[in-house]
Amino acid sequence: MNKALKDKIKGIIKNKVLFDEAMDLHTSFRIGGPAEAWVEPGDLKSLVGLVKFARKEGIPLMIIGAGSNILVRDEGIKGIVVNLSSDYFKRIDVDQRRLRAWSGLEIVSLLRVMVDKELAGLEFMADIPGTVGGAVMMNAGRKDRAIGDLISSVEVIDGKGEVFKIGKREIKFGYRFSGLDDYIILSADFNLNKRPSGLISRQINKYAFTKRNSQELKLPSAGSVFKNPTAVSSASARLIELSGLKGKRLGNARVSFKHANFIVNLDKARARDVIGLIELIKSAVKRDHGVNLELEIKII
Repeated sequence: MNKALKDKIKGIIKNKVLFDEAMDLHTSFRIGGPAEAWVEPGDLKSLVGLVKFARKEGIPLMIIGAGSNILVRDEGIKGIVVNLSSDYFKRIDVDQRRLRAWSGLEIVSLLRVMVDKELAGLEFMADIPGTVGGAVMMNAGRKDRAIGDLISSVEVIDGKGEVFKIGKREIKFGYRFSGLDDYIILSADFNLNKRPSGLISRQINKYAFTKRNSQELKLPSAGSVFKNPTAVSSASARLIELSGLKGKRLGNARVSFKHANFIVNLDKARARDVIGLIELIKSAVKRDHGVNLELEIKII
């Protein structure tokens, strides 16, 4: 990226702009080469201006939230990486049983507000890392519940810089899928239920306890690597374990001993090591069980 383009980006954002920024600092995997440009817009106007600028100049642009569900390649990312971590994009508004959460708000912060305002429905999101925007994009949740179940509409920006709302009926929510990949998610509106704070807190703690005792949380990872297959009753973790791959290691990346659908970073693992394990797992599960595993994490 030449100096003229860098200067234009700085002029548009007027907030935090970094060049050749190491992505291992911004992902839960602690893996990834540099992003050409890392920007944190301070408000909607600068974000819209950046989207229009990138479109005009033909510069790739992508959004990364807390980086909890991605693997960045060792070569890094060409173009502009946008992170909506400024206070403007962490707002939350409550009106009776309706709640609007902006995309940069962390899930843990959303749940705190729900307890305070006695609003229930999203307790199952306890201990799921990341931001509202990322959770909506991948329709995050658990086996029987997903965040999209409680959403009434989502506000987005399209590739032309136009801002508008999409109603739930127009959103194709599915298992770890929203169909919103072509948009930047700005905020989501939720319809929730009134319930005493104590009951909400107990439910949150129950979900959090279950996760902490069943998943690998001590080493850097991107969470579950594969979606659970719908064609068979066994979860991906069980199929991987049955193929004898618990503890399998390439370089400093290893299949977790605690949860076989987690790949962990032992110490400065490379993306190529993780990708190698992914391909090995897919091949073994296909050979042993006839199942084609589908990635839940995104490789960029």
